[in-house]
Amino acid sequence: MQQNDSNNTFKDEYDGSIAEKRLIVSDPNRINKNLAEGNIDIALLLTATKTEAILRNKLIQYFEIHTRAFSEVCGNKTLGWYIDKCNEKEIIDKQHREAFDDLKQKRNLLTHEYGYITQLQQNEEEMEEVKNIIEDCCDWFDSIHQHE
Repeated sequence: MQQNDSNNTFKDEYDGSIAEKRLIVSDPNRINKNLAEGNIDIALLLTATKTEAILRNKLIQYFEIHTRAFSEVCGNKTLGWYIDKCNEKEIIDKQHREAFDDLKQKRNLLTHEYGYITQLQQNEEEMEEVKNIIEDCCDWFDSIHQHE
């Protein structure tokens, strides 16, 4: 009986984790709220996360493959891989490709370069550049949602 309770607890935690990820990725106001509050680093990460989820789903639709099969074949790829593959398949229109390439670069700086977060928070030009990238990506999110 105790084993069953332990399994249920794990399942509840797992289900809660999945629900939380869906909320984070699907809440369109969260990015804008963080931009408005000056949390450019969080807005950048949320934009990258949302981009990764959308592009992954776009590739699944493009290849007309089941999600599980896509995961087995492709595994967990990076944001850069999703962007490059979607550019190759022309899933991202030419008008927005530069914004996503810039997003990939800035997200990599944020996650891999020590000190970039301070630069981002203190350098007005860098902050404005990242804000423009995020807004361009959000424009693309809006455009694809209008076509769905």
